[in-house]
Amino acid sequence: MTKFIIWFHLLLLLILTSAYFVHKHYCFAENLKILYLFNALIAVLVVVSAFLFRKKHKDYIAFYFFGGTIVKSLLFFILILPLFKQDNNVSRIEFLSFFVPYLLTLLVETLSLVRLLNIANDKSFITTEKYSKNNT
Repeated sequence: MTKFIIWFHLLLLLILTSAYFVHKHYCFAENLKILYLFNALIAVLVVVSAFLFRKKHKDYIAFYFFGGTIVKSLLFFILILPLFKQDNNVSRIEFLSFFVPYLLTLLVETLSLVRLLNIANDKSFITTEKYSKNNT
């Protein structure tokens, strides 16, 4: 494992764990732990897949992010929204119990993928510089 993957997991764990305990303290929601884990799992899948394909598909890293966001939204509408609508009412607490971890994981995903892009661009710049010096 590289420093990037370790950094990402630690950042995600730190932010989601602290947010979970604050969230749990201020409002009771039935499936809060599941919703945090759901969002974290998808964030891990998106960032790790972008990391694994960063060398072959450097230009498509943003599409992994967009694809992960679409998958997360679709899974929300398929799996989670029906749970919230069982009583024909999506309460404010239910909405926040999904939306808070969604926004936090979106933030961590965005920061991580921007960092991954910067790392990839820096390395390609160094490689380009090395080859241009040898050719002149």
